[in-house]
Amino acid sequence: AKNLIGDLQVASANRLVDGMVVWLDEAGQWTDRLERAAVARDARGAEILLERARAEGFAVIDPFLVAVTE
Repeated sequence: AKNLIGDLQVASANRLVDGMVVWLDEAGQWTDRLERAAVARDARGAEILLERARAEGFAVIDPFLVAVTE
């Protein structure tokens, strides 16, 4: 299930070539390592992060936000 509730959020998607779960990092690259994911710390940051994920979505399908804890 996609969890959209939480103070900290990361952008996730599935990579097109193999279906693997990936995370958007600060450089706008998709990584398979959650600890490298860019973290949004408020609602506006989450909106921006999701916009970035959609803009970098050529190699993934259906980017979405996931709540995380540190």
